[in-house]
Amino acid sequence: MKTFGKILTALSVLGGIVALVLCGWSIQHAMDIDSRVYGGPVVEGSLTETLQAGDTHVLTADGEGADASCSASGPTGTVDLTPSEENTIFEDPETTLVGALDVEESGEYQFTCTGAAEVTLSEPVDDMEWATMGMKMLGGVLLGGLAFLGLVLGIVLWVVGGNRTRREEQARQWHGGGPGGPGMPVGPSYPSQPGGGYGPPPGPQHNPGPPPAPPAPEQSAPGGYGQDPYAPTDLRHDQRGPWN
Repeated sequence: MKTFGKILTALSVLGGIVALVLCGWSIQHAMDIDSRVYGGPVVEGSLTETLQAGDTHVLTADGEGADASCSASGPTGTVDLTPSEENTIFEDPETTLVGALDVEESGEYQFTCTGAAEVTLSEPVDDMEWATMGMKMLGGVLLGGLAFLGLVLGIVLWVVGGNRTRREEQARQWHGGGPGGPGMPVGPSYPSQPGGGYGPPPGPQHNPGPPPAPPAPEQSAPGGYGQDPYAPTDLRHDQRGPWN
C-alpha cells in the first residue's frame, strides 16, 4: 500500500504539471487569437489590404449590436462579406461581427465601412482555433482535477501504508522474543555440544571444587563470653548461690 501510494503521488504530481502546461498553452493560444482578431488595422471610411488566397478575415466592431455596415471589392469585383455560421465563433457579448471574407484569389481588396462604430479587419484566422483552444483548456482542467484527487489518495495511502509497516515491524519485534518469552531480548546462544545438548563453548573449564566448610563454633569456658546463651548450664555445688 505504501509503495502504491508513492507511485500514485508521483503520477499525480506529473499529471498536475501536464495539466498546468495545457492550461497555460490554451491561455496563450487564446491571447494569440484575440490579438489577431481584434488587433488588426482599423477601417476608417475605407481600407485597402493585400490578402492571400485561402485565408479567412473577419470584420468586427466593439459593442453588442454596433452600428456598422461594410462592403468590399477585390480582383474579381465585389465580394460577399456575409459571415458564415462558423464565423460566428469570433463574436462575443462585447463584439459585433460585421462581416467575414474567405479569400479565393490573392490580390488587393478594398473595404468600405459606414456607421458610428469603429470597424477592425482581422489578420488571417481559423474557425477551428477557438475550438482547439477550448479542447486544450478542457483537457487541462479535467486532468488537473484527476491529478488533485490522485494526489490526495496517494498521500493517504502513503501515510496509512507507512503506519501499517511500522506497526508490523513493532509486532515482529515484540512477538519474536527469545527464551524469555514474547518481548524479551534474545540472550547469547551457544553452539550445540556433542550428544545433542547446548552449553558454553568447549575449552578448558575451571572447576572451583566443593564449597568450603562453615567455620566451627567458637569454644569458650562455661559462663564466659562466646557461650551459647540458650545452651543448658551445669551448675555445680561451688557455683550455686547461697539460697541453694
